[in-house]
Amino acid sequence: MPNSLKSCDNPPKGVLKCMEDIRRKFFWGETDEEKAIPWDKAIWVQILKSIHGDKCLNIDVSDSGLNSNWRELMKHLKDPDIRQLIKRKCGNGEDTQFWKDRWFGNQLLNERFPRLFNIEEDKNCTVAERIGNRGFNWNWRMDNLRGRLDEQRIQLELEISEARLSTETDRWIITDAPNLEFSVSWFRDTIRSLDPVEYAWPDVWSPWIPKKKIILAWRVIRGRVPAKSTLADMGIDLPDVLCPSCKDQPENNYHLFLKCPLAASMWTRISQWWNMSTPDFNSVKDAFEWTENCNIKETFREVMKVIIIANLNIIWDHRNCIVFDNKEGSTDLAFIRIQEEVTFWLESRSTKIHIDRSNWFKSPFKTISL
Repeated sequence: MPNSLKSCDNPPKGVLKCMEDIRRKFFWGETDEEKAIPWDKAIWVQILKSIHGDKCLNIDVSDSGLNSNWRELMKHLKDPDIRQLIKRKCGNGEDTQFWKDRWFGNQLLNERFPRLFNIEEDKNCTVAERIGNRGFNWNWRMDNLRGRLDEQRIQLELEISEARLSTETDRWIITDAPNLEFSVSWFRDTIRSLDPVEYAWPDVWSPWIPKKKIILAWRVIRGRVPAKSTLADMGIDLPDVLCPSCKDQPENNYHLFLKCPLAASMWTRISQWWNMSTPDFNSVKDAFEWTENCNIKETFREVMKVIIIANLNIIWDHRNCIVFDNKEGSTDLAFIRIQEEVTFWLESRSTKIHIDRSNWFKSPFKTISL
């Protein structure tokens, strides 16, 4: 959220919800009635296609220059085993491709009837365009089908004769649970189950935190923040790789966010603020896993996650001020910023947490009402 808004009184929750709805619809094309992921309807997809053509999202997973996160995701999406886990459930058939989407049976129709698909005039046609109220609307590249082609047409019509369209919108469903809609969280958990070691990352996502702040935390956990040592390992020539804050140790994720005197001071103050003893973390990932295992209420664990993410962002901002602006702020002000940002996020974004400001900065556990 822009700093200009933070300088004003807390905006109404309705305004924040409206802003979040606009963002969600832009990126994911979601509607209030449909919470699945209709990728082709998302505004950003339409913009990319209008500029670069319909094939702009056909990513070549063998491209070594492709960002590794996108490459890994697309590999899973193209994995036959993954694709078997979801299928289209036809409503009106307007958003389901007749030949290329798995909507009837367990096999794509272009694979089931390759000869018919070869003579199809519009290979991207929808189910609604081929199945009408009065029968089938075929569009072949030849007028009369004979022999084997006509036999396949008859067989195809017999197989899909039971298909009925409705007024509902098409959606993705999970093959083994037809009543369960496809969702990002389900897909994430499915990918994690393929390789529990590779994808055993803590959950940093929260509706109480701005997306930009969450993304930085995710990058810190994955070691993707451009610390000096990381840049040097990538072959970038730097005057030095020392931490700009303490100028004593090489700047890497472990030192910058955990062991630098500034970071160590922030973690100590957070422990004192919440009156909790924290272990000596070996990584930022350990910090998130520690909160997940704390013997406190789930809501308090979520609040602790918010505080950790705010802490990481403040440390990163403090570091960047030294590097780019040659300004070094005080640790006292940095900790006050953590408290203020956490307070602002919870008050403006959470509907189930109510903060008593009179004692919030002294004893937060006692001042949060659920």
